[in-house]
Amino acid sequence: MPLMLSLMLAVNAAFAVPVDSTVLITTGASVCAGVVIAEDRVATAYHCIAGGGRPMVENQEGTRVIGRVLYARPRDDLAVIAVTMGMPVVPLAEAPPEPGQAVSVVGHPFGTQEMAGYMTGLLRYSVSSGIVSGLGPRAMQTTAPVNPGNSGGPVFDEQGQVVGIVSRRLRGDGLGFATRVERLAALLDDEQRPSPIGGTIGVHAVAGAWGGADGTLSVGGELWMSFRDRVVASAQLTQPVSPRWDAMRFGEVRWLAAEGHLELRQRFLRGKYTGHVGVYGGAANLASRSGNRETFRVTAESAWHPMVGTSVGFGSVVLDAGWVIAPDEVGVRGQMRFAWPGRLWIF
Repeated sequence: MPLMLSLMLAVNAAFAVPVDSTVLITTGASVCAGVVIAEDRVATAYHCIAGGGRPMVENQEGTRVIGRVLYARPRDDLAVIAVTMGMPVVPLAEAPPEPGQAVSVVGHPFGTQEMAGYMTGLLRYSVSSGIVSGLGPRAMQTTAPVNPGNSGGPVFDEQGQVVGIVSRRLRGDGLGFATRVERLAALLDDEQRPSPIGGTIGVHAVAGAWGGADGTLSVGGELWMSFRDRVVASAQLTQPVSPRWDAMRFGEVRWLAAEGHLELRQRFLRGKYTGHVGVYGGAANLASRSGNRETFRVTAESAWHPMVGTSVGFGSVVLDAGWVIAPDEVGVRGQMRFAWPGRLWIF
């Protein structure tokens, strides 16, 4: 009972939290937090800036400054941004916290979702408290609530020192994790520069149709790899919804069974308003099914052809138009892609 009582008192103890040293960081579609650790340095999580582009750093007063990613270590999910904000600097803790020690997390839960109505002004620079549940060689576990938008935010101890940088949570389990401050100190000492070929890997759900009377609806998936959100390599596989039935009804149906692209992309705006435009080139496998109503037989054909196209994305939806250059025609394919399950890996 004395141990349980001391833990409860530690969790509920009131201590000063340096919220005014926390910033909001926006990079493309990513909205995260960060903390001022030097007059011209802000620490955050690597996955917040992995997509590329210059991060915009904003303080509580609404002052915005464009920063530059100075150091990064993907395996520790840490990055340091060079930017001068004129904000209070918080020190890094020299000793690791103990399990059971009270900590506070500052960030922007549900990052891109700005509250309206009754909840106007909430979920920005939000403070949550908990204890250190466990320590690993690179990360710590905390009971303090962690949500999207808390990423990159500081974990403060009772002295207002940074003991960790929020990295991730296990969805549905209420488990939050932060990179230990010793790893951040090591990054500052090593001055490890970000890799120019870093980026993200993800999966999209795809629905599309070949243009013309012989086109049919097809669905499938796309695996994509984005290099700093500028160059995107992708591969798709799709399957028509009812190829045999449509072939018998209409005589012939066609769709793109497989595609491979290399896209050049330009992003515009930031946060929840972000979008992109892109142009790409590649190859596509144009498949067809022909039905004979007299014999009830269906024959299949397919061939690879060069392809060019353009895409426009907004939020989690991408609209795409591609043109396949076959020997006897130029056909068009319309497509819609959805960010599901979305980003899988960061490198």
